Amino acid sequence: MIKLCIFDFDGTLCATHDAIVHCMYKTFDHYDHPRPELDRIHAAIKGGVGIAQTFADLHHTGLSVAQSEEWRETYRDVYNSGDGQARSFLFDGVEDILKSLKEADIPAIVLSNKGERAVLNAIAHFDLGEYFHMVIAERDGIALKPDPSTWHELIAPAYPHITPEQVLMIGDTPSDLGYARNVGAIACWARYGFGDHDLCLKHAPDHTIDALSDLKPILFPV
Repeated sequence: MIKLCIFDFDGTLCATHDAIVHCMYKTFDHYDHPRPELDRIHAAIKGGVGIAQTFADLHHTGLSVAQSEEWRETYRDVYNSGDGQARSFLFDGVEDILKSLKEADIPAIVLSNKGERAVLNAIAHFDLGEYFHMVIAERDGIALKPDPSTWHELIAPAYPHITPEQVLMIGDTPSDLGYARNVGAIACWARYGFGDHDLCLKHAPDHTIDALSDLKPILFPV
């Protein structure tokens, strides 16, 4: 029986692909650096890694750790100025599945490699705050998925009565599925999202969904 759901945000609950590409372009423009080819940006997004590492990977000569962090902060400023939110929307079925979880008294958590401010802003914008018991996103001191530190340090202590085998991790990228495997949770791949299909399949997800409504028979089997 599933007693806790952990959701990725981008590509799982919220369609942000266009927002990410737009704000990455503006960041490259800010530093007067040539924009990478779109297919390279798409490939980077599919991996689900943090934005600082993404900029380091896409920069034609690479970036130091300090430079990557500077670019990350510039990107965040662009995204949080409204450019990101204006190009984002919820996937179909988000409110329905979250309402069902709330009614069933199954806690829902957001765990994202996206910047914390952007995630919190989006949750407030879409009026989803009442559905989440915890929101964990990128900030200082937070290890990014697939590192399982957030499970051991934040989630498990808050839910000592719940074992990893009772947790459903829902996400669209290899980082999400790798997190589930590292924690020992049930891995659910949101195939409709942004993740690299071949890399996601290598994690042998326990469930695959093509819409959030597909979660209902997993969560509430007859």
